[in-house]
Amino acid sequence: MTLPNDVDAGRVVASLGRSFRDLPPRALPGRAAASLSALAFWVAVVLPVFYLSLLVAGIETTGGLALFLGLLGLHLLALAGGRGYANGS
Repeated sequence: MTLPNDVDAGRVVASLGRSFRDLPPRALPGRAAASLSALAFWVAVVLPVFYLSLLVAGIETTGGLALFLGLLGLHLLALAGGRGYANGS
């Protein structure tokens, strides 16, 4: 990829570096935490589809039981991780 002749690549790179330096020190971890909370919330919303369908199909093997319990545990973790997402905290 090439830049147009009138664009100074050094200034472009410097401005990118400045944009990260201008953020408050805790802005990036806060955004990451908010993103993880949103992801956990939506995983908690979607996961019941998978383990309810597993229950309807029947759990006949030890592997099926382990899968069900794993999904249930993941759902509990997602509920705990995403509990603050809906109210914005």
